[in-house]
Amino acid sequence: MSMTRLAWHHLPPDARAAIEERTGPFLTAADVSTGANSGVVVKALTASGEVFIKGIPVDHRQVKTQLREAAVNPYLPKSCPQLLWHVQAGGWGLLAFEVIEGPIADFSPGSPDLTLVVDALTELALRVEAADGHFSHRLA
Repeated sequence: MSMTRLAWHHLPPDARAAIEERTGPFLTAADVSTGANSGVVVKALTASGEVFIKGIPVDHRQVKTQLREAAVNPYLPKSCPQLLWHVQAGGWGLLAFEVIEGPIADFSPGSPDLTLVVDALTELALRVEAADGHFSHRLA
């Protein structure tokens, strides 16, 4: 389910302050228009590098999905963006990830991206199989 997207500068001041406590001041900030499951998405450049931040209001019905994403991230392959931190502030749950450049996958028939998607899903399936249900008790 998609949600209304909020521009970075419209995020409550307490939420922006909590982010910048962790990142330092933003040198640049670009709102991201792709994706559908976050109320705010921004790619920022700070003195220490780039960071990808997305957030959702803490009272939104999809907040459990965001918490699940934060919980499973440490178990994902290193090819996935690693979660840097998770914070709740100003009525928002915010996740920060390392930036990995690349296009959005093309799922149309015959796309060369399909092989890469299958490879990524296979890698994830092998991780889950190796964990043998490790996630299930933590996410229930």
